[in-house]
Amino acid sequence: MVLHQRFGIKHSHIGDLIQMDRTTAYHAVKRAKQYLSVRDSDFVMSIQRWASILDEFEAEMTRVDSILKHETTESIVYEIVKKHNKEKSIEILQNVIKRLES
Repeated sequence: MVLHQRFGIKHSHIGDLIQMDRTTAYHAVKRAKQYLSVRDSDFVMSIQRWASILDEFEAEMTRVDSILKHETTESIVYEIVKKHNKEKSIEILQNVIKRLES
């Protein structure tokens, strides 16, 4: 939630950071807001701790978010497929092309 509200990082980028999809990140931010709205003491304390930790990295977070906003679609796709070996990456891209053609 801190990443989204304070630094304006999109749910899809948060999902990438926690290695989950965008919807899971969106749901996590929504749940965090709910816990804060009822003032759950343990949750509020946790958020305060994370916020203070993130304060130390604010300049870096802002720089990373700025880079993410300026990435091209091609560089984003590359970052996703490079996690696999070359053959698997090519297979993924070919499957995407097939889906686009249908």
